Amino acid sequence: MIGLDTNVLVRLFAEDDHKQRDAARALLDGLAANDKAVVNSVVVVELIWTLQRIYRFEREELSAVLRRLTEHPKILLPDRDIIRDAAHRNREIGGEVADHMIALINRSLGCNTTYTFDEDAADSPDFALLPT
Repeated sequence: MIGLDTNVLVRLFAEDDHKQRDAARALLDGLAANDKAVVNSVVVVELIWTLQRIYRFEREELSAVLRRLTEHPKILLPDRDIIRDAAHRNREIGGEVADHMIALINRSLGCNTTYTFDEDAADSPDFALLPT
């Protein structure tokens, strides 16, 4: 098993450096049949942030990226169900994928709610706005 850093995935999805994109594809294609590349949740959040902020990916494009990641046969996402649920919530109620992931991870750890100062995140039923 191997791990992937954010910049490897950025090259796959942004396709702004063809040499690095091809190297990333070759790495995944070259994995043995039972081998996987691990993409942890920090990498997913960094990937979404980078594609959204730097490459100006729209919500639909980000959804497609998350779908491709969660369905890729060579990629192991330890939090696959949380990522899928966060992407679904992003499509259905808006907000940031990262915020939904925070709330869902916290819920999986037994939290009833997640407090925030972020008014946009507080629109989600999993968050509560902490008054100041």
